[in-house]
Amino acid sequence: MKKLSGIEEIAAGLLLAAVTLLIVIQLVLASAAPRHASPLTPVVMGLFFWATMLGVPAATRRGAHLSVSLLGRLLPPRGQRVLGTLVMLATVVFFAVLAVVGARLCRDQAHWGNRFMGTALPDWAVAASIPLAAVLSALRAVEVWWKARRGAPQDGEG
Repeated sequence: MKKLSGIEEIAAGLLLAAVTLLIVIQLVLASAAPRHASPLTPVVMGLFFWATMLGVPAATRRGAHLSVSLLGRLLPPRGQRVLGTLVMLATVVFFAVLAVVGARLCRDQAHWGNRFMGTALPDWAVAASIPLAAVLSALRAVEVWWKARRGAPQDGEG
């Protein structure tokens, strides 16, 4: 899973770098050649959406999402383990549903042939980030739960 983490982080970093570069180019073009600046907007938005969605599994891996940590601290160790398992199961179910709905959305968008914000890019190419991020996030939730059960340090810890 460590290789997958590296790929996720590199992909998200490259996408954010591309978005940043395109925004700078867009700002320069807005002054120098305004009519050439606006076609970059949908590309920037599509790449930003992908970068954001790839950030979800990374946040899940780091535990940087909504949680019930206050309740967990009030429970004895056995209750904490049970709660951790319930939270992991709920998280996996949520991401599984999101993956299915996202895959259906992609299928429908491919069928309809819509284009992303009027560009040549198909809608499904941007929306494909949803089921991908959902599957990766479900895997990350299980990974975090498994490490916690084994007492292994989480990402960012020792």
